[in-house]
Amino acid sequence: MISAVQLFFARAIYSLCRPQLRWFVTAPIILLVLVHFGFDMVAVVTTFVDMEASELQRNRFYSVAPSAATTALAEVLITVSLCVLLYDSGSGLAVLRVILVHLNRFTS
Repeated sequence: MISAVQLFFARAIYSLCRPQLRWFVTAPIILLVLVHFGFDMVAVVTTFVDMEASELQRNRFYSVAPSAATTALAEVLITVSLCVLLYDSGSGLAVLRVILVHLNRFTS
């Protein structure tokens, strides 16, 4: 679910950016979301394959910690991108209203 929401905001950032910067801004976000999804899949598969306590500790260190780090980094990039875009737009409230309307449609 986190990946879907992050991809939604990446699409919103892509549509709000200038054409010259679209991929430069959204590509790192999309890459981090995909890496996060991959680490989560590794965590799920290794948890179901090896149910021993020592394997669960190793699993937490090698897949869950990087997954949390990539999630946090993607969230920071999304937040900074949206803040810069809203600040540069001049009419930040109008853009914020559009984002909230799209988010409301996405969640319902």
